[in-house]
Amino acid sequence: MLEGALLPGALADHAPPPDWLSQAHPNTHLDVDLCELDIESGEALAALITTLRAWAAAATAAGARGLRLVEPPQHLAHTLYKIGALQGDLIVLHAPRAEDGHLGG
Repeated sequence: MLEGALLPGALADHAPPPDWLSQAHPNTHLDVDLCELDIESGEALAALITTLRAWAAAATAAGARGLRLVEPPQHLAHTLYKIGALQGDLIVLHAPRAEDGHLGG
């Protein structure tokens, strides 16, 4: 769903793709495939986290449990953990990928 390099300002509107929300079902998470995503800066990371929180809220409003982040970059997964965004079931991780430990891959 998100591919390539994420640069600051890329997700400024925080709106999920409209057809994606139609896939919401009770007791399931909506998948966000992040296997191709590279985050280019701290600003882009912060914008992505804001966007993911907005998408999780939209997913629950549409009837899903929240988001499942598929193969998120390790830095994103660690940051979500540090800020407490993984408490509960609103955002869950599936197979975080290892990387060399800094933004930009």
